[in-house]
Amino acid sequence: MNVVALPEALKALEKAQDALATGRHDLQAGFTLGAINRSYYCMFYCMSGLLYLHDIHTKSHQGIRAKFSERGNIHSPHTAISRRAAGRTIGPGRIQY
Repeated sequence: MNVVALPEALKALEKAQDALATGRHDLQAGFTLGAINRSYYCMFYCMSGLLYLHDIHTKSHQGIRAKFSERGNIHSPHTAISRRAAGRTIGPGRIQY
């Protein structure tokens, strides 16, 4: 884990929390598509933060998917995310609701 990248990872997680809160609000207000969009970005920011901890920097959605695919499993102290699961989760047209 790259401790130097911790502030960047925390910033990404703050964005994820904001996206999740907005998504909940949208869902409660009946804006289903807005909630789906915010949920997608919540996952995007979480995955981005995890990559920062491994000193991997990407700026695009495609870049995140590519990094998860080439690295196989990304391990953090609390979880392991497989490339197959990451691709299913954040791949284009694959959000399930």
